[in-house]
Amino acid sequence: MIIITQVLLISLSVGLLIAGIQLYRLQNQLSAQRKSFKKIHSELNASSSSSIGLGNRLLSLEKQMKELKSRHQDMVSFGSDDQYQKRTYKQASQLALMGATIDELKQSCELSHGEAELLSHMNLTSSH
Repeated sequence: MIIITQVLLISLSVGLLIAGIQLYRLQNQLSAQRKSFKKIHSELNASSSSSIGLGNRLLSLEKQMKELKSRHQDMVSFGSDDQYQKRTYKQASQLALMGATIDELKQSCELSHGEAELLSHMNLTSSH
């Protein structure tokens, strides 16, 4: 009976030793996984921060692009208005050379009174 007890104690001791070794390995694995998790968490935070920064920069660039498009459209519109105005003044100048009155220049070319007077006066002085 003593032998059986000793064998049982030895078996229990070996079992406890094996269980202790397994526990030690599992604790080491858990520690390594925690370190890995912390590293991944840190990298994820850095990635998130840079993504937010890039997103903000992209929004800023989109806003600038909209402003530039708007300015470009204004410039194109201004250029076409400018071309229309040049054509109107040229037409008014030709009418003034042909003897159109100030009222005729105002009505046909949509000029202000001062513009019509100036064109009429300039064309009178250039024809003499």
